[in-house]
Amino acid sequence: VIYVPAKEGGIEAIDLATGKLIWTNKDANKLAGVSDKMVFAWTGDQKKANVFRVFAFDAATGKTLGKSEPITLPDWASTHKTWGRSFRIAAKADGDGAIVCWHAGAHYAGGARPTPEIEQAARKNELGFTRIDFKTGQTTAGNTKPKEEDFQYAPGQFHDKIDGYEF
Repeated sequence: VIYVPAKEGGIEAIDLATGKLIWTNKDANKLAGVSDKMVFAWTGDQKKANVFRVFAFDAATGKTLGKSEPITLPDWASTHKTWGRSFRIAAKADGDGAIVCWHAGAHYAGGARPTPEIEQAARKNELGFTRIDFKTGQTTAGNTKPKEEDFQYAPGQFHDKIDGYEF
């Protein structure tokens, strides 16, 4: 079974052997992670670009098992595709919940090349992780701050090791 963003929005589960659609869930449309029992997806807030929620779907049926409270990033961050901003997320099962790590970035997005001082002032990076209890939706920020080297990855790959958790 593979899990992919659906053409009309949401997440789909497809049987790779037959190509048949197993289920579709439209609660969230961006994948964050998969375990043997749950699929994690997220969606940004339409009114606040720096807020998102994470959903857990039953991997076999697609039924929504729960969603997180809103998770708020720094004011300058954006989960939306915006020139000069980046956002990525990974989720891993943790009992009935999940551990979610995220990385938000900003860089100069003006026209002509800026001075080094302007370019440096525009550059921002923030890393964090949150524990989510999908029974209550409660989120708890991690008690250690990820380091930039925790987010080492090759192109097309997302690999993180934060607070003893590997993604």
